[in-house]
Amino acid sequence: MEEAPLDRDTVLHWLKEELGRLAENASEQAALQAQLKEVARSSERLQTQGHPIPDDLRRLKLDLMMRLENGEQAAAELKQWAEGLRPLLAKIDAALIAGKRSGKGPSTTGNRKRKEKAPRTSQEVLREYLLTALRELGGSAKCSEVIDKMRDMLAGQLLPGDLMKRKTGEIIWENNAHWERNALVKEGILKKNSPRGVWELAEQEDKT
Repeated sequence: MEEAPLDRDTVLHWLKEELGRLAENASEQAALQAQLKEVARSSERLQTQGHPIPDDLRRLKLDLMMRLENGEQAAAELKQWAEGLRPLLAKIDAALIAGKRSGKGPSTTGNRKRKEKAPRTSQEVLREYLLTALRELGGSAKCSEVIDKMRDMLAGQLLPGDLMKRKTGEIIWENNAHWERNALVKEGILKKNSPRGVWELAEQEDKT
């Protein structure tokens, strides 16, 4: 009779609990050592003064020593876990990378590829609409006004990829229009030193 396969969630839960316990024990080392030193100093002072060491102080010292020993064991176990898990995690990463290269990666990769392949309006076309919108707005306007004007002009012409959103939540065609504005500034077609949030045609462009 075949043994039932281990439940992944159960294994992961146990692993988290075990590693958490070991990490907590190992992380206490510095504090425990400081406490033990203080207890040792107190014991030495009492002995120097000729006083007997209280039983509670002796028990505290023994308890701290035992907890330090447990912490050292926990640190050693954590190191063993790390050495054992590291090659397994490397194999998992390698398998995921190989899956992506072969086209068998997570579905999100496929979604991203489909999004990238969706037809979009070219940057050249967006440039012409951007410049036309600015001219009709008098050569200078707020960014939002230019985008609104372009939206009206592009009504019914936007492609499926234009209306998708980036991870930032921005609509793709609007984001691409901002990038095209930056390109126009670098080329000197739009002013570089315009007020914040304002797009302006350069003087030579404004005269055409």
